[in-house]
Formats: sequence, structure tokens, C-alpha cells
Amino acid sequence: MVKKWFVLLCVVFCVGSASAQVTWNMRAGIGMGHAYWFDSPWLTSKIGIGIEKPLARSWSFMPSLEVAYNHYRFWRYSKLSGNGWNAEGEIGYAVNWFDIQVPILAAYRMNLSNKWNLLLKAGPYITYAFLVSKPSEDVFNYFDLEGTFGLDFGIDFERKHWVFGLEYHFGFLEFDYGADVGFGALYATVGFKF
Repeated sequence: MVKKWFVLLCVVFCVGSASAQVTWNMRAGIGMGHAYWFDSPWLTSKIGIGIEKPLARSWSFMPSLEVAYNHYRFWRYSKLSGNGWNAEGEIGYAVNWFDIQVPILAAYRMNLSNKWNLLLKAGPYITYAFLVSKPSEDVFNYFDLEGTFGLDFGIDFERKHWVFGLEYHFGFLEFDYGADVGFGALYATVGFKF
């Protein structure tokens, strides 16, 4: 189901980019991701391209295509035995994966001064994930990443061709951890408009 929506949103992005009166942009960001049932956040970074198509005087349609890299490291208690002794210890594990993200946002632009604009944006997004590495133990098979969807909220400050922003991805489904676990990610971003 998620895969079908992912393909559909990719088509929307391609169709939108083929229409007239669009401007292109590139954006990169770094941030922290978190899942609501896990103890610690993880590092995430992303890069992407997007378009902006004006809809009205202050409103725009902003689809984009992004690739995010996620590195999650966690610790687990494990009982070690050998030579007649037992000890409790912690073992560290890491999971790495890529997300291909397609946000479809509506944006409202406000003029702050002669040099700065403020952009408020929100809309749905869908993600398809690809594992790079995960622990081999069977107990960790709950890292079954495929796809998720959610809402994207952001605020941008524009100065000429440069864009500085904050974004939050509120995901609904991601990990299979005996139940579907939602996750979120907060990014600080910088971009350039062509």
C-alpha cells in the first residue's frame, strides 16, 4: 500500500516539475530522529531537490524528492557466561538505513523586509526505506523498514537565493516492533533557489 502511494507521489513530483512557471531548489539538512518507543534519538541527514509552483499571490505548491541517511545506535543488556562465571554487560548495536522521501507541501510566503521573506509550509509526505546494515541476531528483526507516511511542517527564512529553515517530520508508521511505531525527525536545513 505504501509502495503504491510512494510511486504516485513520485509521479506527482515529475508532472509538477514539467509544468511552466516553476523554480527549482536544492536543500540539505542535519537533525535528530526519534521513535516513540525507543530510548534514544539517532542522527539523520538529508539532501534533496524540489520545485515551487505559485498558486496565488502568497501561496505555492512545493513537492520535493529527498534522500535521508539514518544512523541509530542502541544498547542492550546481555548476560555473558564462561569459565564458570556470569556477568551482566551492555552490548552496542547499530542500524543504518536510507529513506527516499517525497513531501508534497503547501507554502504561504510573508514579506518581512526588503531582504527577508518568511515561508510557512505543511503537507503530507511518504517515505520508502532501504536498510544498509542491522544486527544479525534474530531478536532484532523488528527493524523491518519498508515505508511510512506522515505530515511535514516547516518554517523557512529566505534571503535572495538562500533559504534557512527548520522542518519536523511527524511519521505515522515505520518500525515493526511487535506493533507499528511512529517516528519523527527534526532538521535544520539550508537551501539554494535557482
